Amino acid sequence: MRRRIRRYYPNRVKYLYLFTVIVIVISILCVTANIRLRPFIKIVAEDSAVNLAMSSINSAVIDVITAEKVTYDMLAIVDKDENGRVTSVKTDALKINLLKSKVGNEIKNRIDSVQERRIYVPAGALLGSDLWSGMGPKISSKISLCGSVVTDITSEFDSSGINQTIHRMVVKINADISVMLPSFTTNIKVNTSMCIAETVIVGIVPNTSAQIVNG
Repeated sequence: MRRRIRRYYPNRVKYLYLFTVIVIVISILCVTANIRLRPFIKIVAEDSAVNLAMSSINSAVIDVITAEKVTYDMLAIVDKDENGRVTSVKTDALKINLLKSKVGNEIKNRIDSVQERRIYVPAGALLGSDLWSGMGPKISSKISLCGSVVTDITSEFDSSGINQTIHRMVVKINADISVMLPSFTTNIKVNTSMCIAETVIVGIVPNTSAQIVNG
C-alpha cells in the first residue's frame, strides 16, 4: 500500500503571506487617509452646502414671488383718515400664510433635490501640514442635502426722509440641513432673509401701525 506524500508549496505560502501583508498595509493607509482628510472634507462639504442652499433659497423665493405675481398691495393696506394722515398699515394674514407655505415648500424641495454633487479636496491635506494642505491633485467626494425649513414673513419700517417711511415685507428663512457624505454626515444651519415687497408711505406712521387682518 502506497503512502500519500504531502507536498508543500512554499511559493504559494509566500504569496499568500505577501497578499495578506499588502491588504493590511492598504487598509491602514486608507484608515489613516480617511482620518486626515475628514476635517478638510467636512469644511469643504459644509462650505459647498451653504452655497448650494443659498442658491436654492434665492431661486425658490424669486420663482414663487414671480409665479404668484406678489405685490405690496396684495399683502398690505395703508389706511388714512380724512386729512390724509396714516392711521394704520394692515397686513393680510391669510395671503401671507399661504405665501409662507409655498415659499417654504419650494425651498425644501430644491434643497432636497441637491444630490451627489461633487466636491474636491487637495491631496496635500494627507500630509497633515498647513504648508501642503492646498497642494497636490484633487480628491473628489460627493454630497447630498436633506433639510427642514421654517419661514416667516414680517414687516420692517425704516425712516426715509421727512414724513416718509419705507415699509418692507421680508421673508425670513431658517433651514436646518443635513450634509450627507459617503462616510459620514454633518449638519449646518442657514439663516437668511429677502425683501419680497415694499412701498414708501408718505406721512407720519403710528408706532402701532402694523395690524393683521384676515382677507
